[in-house]
Amino acid sequence: MSTAFAHILSPTLSLQLPIEERRRAPITSTPAEILQQLDSAQGWASLQIPIPDFDQDYPPAFPQIGSEICRKAFTPAEHSVLEWLGDVVIEFALTECASTSEPDLPPKRVSSTTAITSLAEILQDVVKDHVTNNFLGHLALLYGVQLHERNHIHASVLPAMKTVSDAFEALVGAVAMDSAALLTRYESSGGGSVLRRFGFNSSTIPTSIAPAHELFTCALPGYQDRDLSRVILPPNYPPPLANDTTILESAISDGFFVDKQEFVGKTAYKLLITCLAIEQFPFASAAELDVCSAFFKAIFIFLLVKDIRWGCFDCTLLARLALLCGLHRYLRPFVPNAREERWLFPPKQMQGALCALAGSQYTSGGWEQFVATFRPLVIPWIVAVHTGTYDCPAVLAQRNERKRHEGESRKLKRVRIEEYIETWRPHTALKQKTTETSSPVQRKQKQLAISSRFIVKAAIKAAKPPLPPKAACV
Repeated sequence: MSTAFAHILSPTLSLQLPIEERRRAPITSTPAEILQQLDSAQGWASLQIPIPDFDQDYPPAFPQIGSEICRKAFTPAEHSVLEWLGDVVIEFALTECASTSEPDLPPKRVSSTTAITSLAEILQDVVKDHVTNNFLGHLALLYGVQLHERNHIHASVLPAMKTVSDAFEALVGAVAMDSAALLTRYESSGGGSVLRRFGFNSSTIPTSIAPAHELFTCALPGYQDRDLSRVILPPNYPPPLANDTTILESAISDGFFVDKQEFVGKTAYKLLITCLAIEQFPFASAAELDVCSAFFKAIFIFLLVKDIRWGCFDCTLLARLALLCGLHRYLRPFVPNAREERWLFPPKQMQGALCALAGSQYTSGGWEQFVATFRPLVIPWIVAVHTGTYDCPAVLAQRNERKRHEGESRKLKRVRIEEYIETWRPHTALKQKTTETSSPVQRKQKQLAISSRFIVKAAIKAAKPPLPPKAACV
C-alpha cells in the first residue's frame, strides 16, 4: 500500500494491490533515483531532459479522485476519453508554465534545418520536449503508476513506457473529470507544481467589436470552401469576446497579434473544445449509445470527442469566426503580389488573432472568465459537428478512413472464416470414413454437428472488432 492509488482504488479490485516485483528502486529512494529506476528496462529509455534538483516535499500528493474513475483510468478498454482529456490538460499546464517563465527559459536552440528566433518558437520547442511519452512515463514513476497497470498476462512483466504514459494521461483526465465541475481550473489538481520542477517557474482599440456577417460565408481567396448554410446559430451570434480595451490591446499590438498570447490561447481553446465536447456528449441519441459493452461505448464516445475537436479546431473555421467577430479591422492587411492568390487577411493570420484574443482573455481574467466568454462561441459548432450540419474536411477524412479500415477488416474476417472451414473439411471427411458402419442418419447428424461447431468457433474468433486507426492530435 505504498503508492498514491492504493488508498483510492476499491479493496475489491485486484488493481488496488501494487505489484512490488516491478519496483526497481526502494520506497525510500530520492525522486532522481525513482526517475532512473527503469532506464535499462525493456521498452524504456532514460529521461531525455536533465533531472533538476528537487525539494524535500517533491513530488506533491496526487489529487483525490473517485475509486470508479480511477479504475477506468487504469483500464485500457475504457480510458480513451480520459487519456484524450488528460493529454490536452497536460499540454495546457505546460503551456501556461512556459509562458509565465520567460526569464527562466533555456537559451535559443538551432536545429539542423532552421534557427529558433522568436519567443513563440522557443515556447513551442519547450512544450514539445515535455509532451512526450518519455517525459510523462517517467513522471508517472513518481506516483507508482507502473505498479498498478494490469495490461499484461504476467504480473512481473513491466509495462512499456508508452503504456504507463497513457495511463498517467488518463489519470490526469480523471482528475479533471472528477472535479466538482468539468470546466473548473485544472490547477486545483496540483499538476502545475509537478511540471514547474522540470524547468518552469511560473496591454486605442474600441471596447466593442462590430461583427462582419458579410465576410463569414462569402468566397475569399485562400480560404477553403465550407458549407455553413445548415449550421444553426443563435440570433445574437457571435457573442462579444472582449469587454475591456486592455484585453484587445494585449492580444493585438501595432496591427499584429501577439505571439505569446496566441501560443497560450491556442492550447486554451483546444482544452475548452475538449471539455465542452465531453460535457456535451450526452446529447448523442440513445440508439448511438445503446451498445453491447463498455468497450464499444468508450470507443464511440472517444471517436465522437475526437471528431468534435478536429472539426471545431479547423483553421478555416477559426479564421472565419475571427472575420465574423471583426478582428480583421485591427490587423494590418497583407498585400499579395501578382502571382499570389491570397486575400488581404490570410486564414493563418485570422486564426492567430482569434487565439491571441483567447490567450489574452485567459491571462487577464482566468479560466472561469475565459470559459464564460468563449463557451457561447464554441457550443453551436460542437452541436453542428456532431449532428453533421457542418462538414469539416478533416472530420470527413477521418470518418472515411475508419470506414475503409472497417471494410478491409470485414473482408479479412470472411477470409479467415473460409480458411477455417477449408482447414477442417479434411478432418470431417476422416470422421465420416471411421463411421461407415453407422446409419446414414447418424453420419449426417455427426457431420453437421462437427462442421457447425468449428464454423461457429471460427466466426466468433474472427469477428472480434478491430481497433480504429489512431489519428494524430491536433
